Amino acid sequence: MSANPRIQITFFSPDGVTPLASTDNPRKCVIKSGCGAMERRCWLELYNEDLFLPLAIGAQMEIRIDGSACFYGRIHQRRIDSVDDQLSLFAAWQPQREFAATSSGIFVNMTATQILHKILKESNIFRIDSHPHSYLLSRLHFAEDSIFAVIDLLAKLAGNWLWDMRDDGSLRFRPYPSQPDHALSLLRDVSTVNLWQTVNDLAAGIEFHGGSIEGGIYTKTIDIPQLHNLSEKEIIRIYVRSINAGDVYKALRNAIIQQMTQPHYEHYVDLMDGGEFVQPGEVVRFYVEEIPLFPQDRMFRVKEREIEYAHGRLKTRLHLTSGFESTPTYFYYFTDDKKIPEWQKSTAAGPFQLDVSALDSIAHIDGV
Repeated sequence: MSANPRIQITFFSPDGVTPLASTDNPRKCVIKSGCGAMERRCWLELYNEDLFLPLAIGAQMEIRIDGSACFYGRIHQRRIDSVDDQLSLFAAWQPQREFAATSSGIFVNMTATQILHKILKESNIFRIDSHPHSYLLSRLHFAEDSIFAVIDLLAKLAGNWLWDMRDDGSLRFRPYPSQPDHALSLLRDVSTVNLWQTVNDLAAGIEFHGGSIEGGIYTKTIDIPQLHNLSEKEIIRIYVRSINAGDVYKALRNAIIQQMTQPHYEHYVDLMDGGEFVQPGEVVRFYVEEIPLFPQDRMFRVKEREIEYAHGRLKTRLHLTSGFESTPTYFYYFTDDKKIPEWQKSTAAGPFQLDVSALDSIAHIDGV
């Protein structure tokens, strides 16, 4: 990879259709892109020669480095200084806002990918792969659940599949690959490795709170025997109200145990003058000659990719995880209970309609 990469920045109208301007000589550019539905952010500094480009708030911005699409998002902030840094832009692409859909419905004796297909038909998200999930799930009941919470749950039920959104609104939903998407060589005195084996996001026990069943709520406790040496306080309570069937619970339990019992690594690897082609959510394997830093067969998922370009030099930082999470944490969507509280269901207060014919009546309006 060249030490002087080609960078092309194109600005479009707010609808993303009409090109407005372009530049290939930014002063500095920092891009941070997460996998799953995590936010993509970009900080861009331009030289004075680009000061008068028509760069309004709301315009779309695309960045390509050596031909690889590295960012696409909307300009949210435009900073103008009187000294030195005269024009800086902040742009972002936020899937949680772009696709703020919910999902409702009862799905009986269907596979995870069959359910996913039906759910996506009601949204503006489209899937770009076709890996089929094999076994049937007896029953799932979604009630205005976040579309991404549903996708994440289906990925877990399929056996800890991976999922991530692309900037064009496409979804990848696939099993963990047997071969990496990229095999990267780390060079002595050039690349930086900062990987730690950790217990972050691991727990010795999980309290599962599911949906309604006859006589109460479907609850279970999942003990992780291999993690018995963790503090007794390392217990996570999760709420998955769409589950009240034994086979579906067991599928989730198997996924949780798989996540909790494997060695877990995190932090980053720095690649100088390259690595921008690695997309967030992809799986990489590293080869290191004569440096026994970590197992050669260990594959890592890129949880976040950070690109920094300045004065013709490029550095790519790959934030890695060896877990199966497609979110900031494995239980990101399930640690808050989103059910309607009982007091809201039983209260006497609520919507009502007056009888217009009784408006002149002396009868009191009260809540009983």
